[in-house]
Amino acid sequence: MRILPLTAIAAVLVATATFALADRGKWFQRVDTDGDGAISRQEALAKSSERFARFDANEDGTITQEEWLAVHRARFDQGDTNGDGQVTEEELRAAMKARHEQKQD
Repeated sequence: MRILPLTAIAAVLVATATFALADRGKWFQRVDTDGDGAISRQEALAKSSERFARFDANEDGTITQEEWLAVHRARFDQGDTNGDGQVTEEELRAAMKARHEQKQD
């Protein structure tokens, strides 16, 4: 198993922060559904419910460990583009970029 050097981990964290900052304005606009320049409690709860629903696959109102892991497994599999069961730094960067671009749509 290959362990990423500290500089590689730092680079990934910087890239994550960069994508997060670039997307912050878009995220705010998506959550601020009435466009009043503020996120109300109702808007925040709606976004939270939306995220919850992505994990609650069988829609029973709870998230099991299996449902939680399935979402994360799917994200891992998206990053593991060559299917070798490992995600390289390059694959991680590409997956983060693709996810960022998907959020832009």
